[in-house]
Amino acid sequence: MNAKVIQDCIYQNTFYKEGDIVTGSDNELQEILDFGYAEVYDGPIEAPKEEEPVEETPIEEPESDGKKTAKK
Repeated sequence: MNAKVIQDCIYQNTFYKEGDIVTGSDNELQEILDFGYAEVYDGPIEAPKEEEPVEETPIEEPESDGKKTAKK
């Protein structure tokens, strides 16, 4: 059985966002359905989208001219 989350919630120590699909047996999903956080879902299950890793560019520090300055 599948259930589609209709309200953000924590179920079985996992955070689910609206639109997530939860899979389990009828007994496992009965609680999340009874509390109104999800509804029975019979549609196709899409694989979760993998986020592309963000490449971090290093911050370049300005070149020092060798002189020390006092900070106020």
